[in-house]
Amino acid sequence: RFFTEFMEKGREFEKAITKLADEADPEFLSEIAKKAGTSADELATYTHLSQVQVYLSDGKYGKYFIADNLWFKTKEILNDFGEVEKITEVIINETKLSKATDFSSNQKEFVNLVKEGIKTDFVTRSARSELEDILPQGSKIEVKGITKTVKEPVVHLGNLYF
Repeated sequence: RFFTEFMEKGREFEKAITKLADEADPEFLSEIAKKAGTSADELATYTHLSQVQVYLSDGKYGKYFIADNLWFKTKEILNDFGEVEKITEVIINETKLSKATDFSSNQKEFVNLVKEGIKTDFVTRSARSELEDILPQGSKIEVKGITKTVKEPVVHLGNLYF
């Protein structure tokens, strides 16, 4: 019973955070932008989605995690061969009830890869039809930032904490 109640509280918190993101709450987005190392104005140029599956290692090993909230924008870059390539830049925010709540093993692996400087070896896995037109399955992504929003105090913002 405790586990079920805990999981329900987690889902409710995640929904509350997703609502803030969907409604583009300025205080919330400002905190996300700051944690991701960008500005709120820059974050406003991204599109927000929730529950997006992200493959680790270009999907080679079948490992993935589900990003609670993901902001993205597509940009063009020159690849190693001098060709123009589209890449999707993302900022990911994970929600946890407590600062002590750890990431899943795949989330940890993802965060560690990004910390090691690997920011482009990932693709989207989501096959949801409503995403196919805006963020197709297999889109190569480049991680600009990863944040974690928790319900216990780190930085206070109303009843939310970062």
